[in-house]
Amino acid sequence: MDTSDWAGNGPLANFNRRYGSLELLLRYCRGHVRAFRARLLFMTFAFAVLGLAVPPVYALLAFALAVAGDVADCLLLRRADHLVRRGMGEGGCGG
Repeated sequence: MDTSDWAGNGPLANFNRRYGSLELLLRYCRGHVRAFRARLLFMTFAFAVLGLAVPPVYALLAFALAVAGDVADCLLLRRADHLVRRGMGEGGCGG
């Protein structure tokens, strides 16, 4: 059952535009970056509790490593939309 008008405006084209794998990836990236503050707050409390169970220096080191990894992740995901517009596809380098 083809209900398109041959211009790419039919229901299937709209579905693919909204729910294609690349669009879902970009939506995930935006949501992940948007939730950064909540994850940071959770990590702060979690590592504060960890600091009660292990020496605080170890908890602080673990916190610094976790935050550094999350910051690096968010910085890359913030650029995902820009990278896609410049030609980087789902597979990595160019396609």
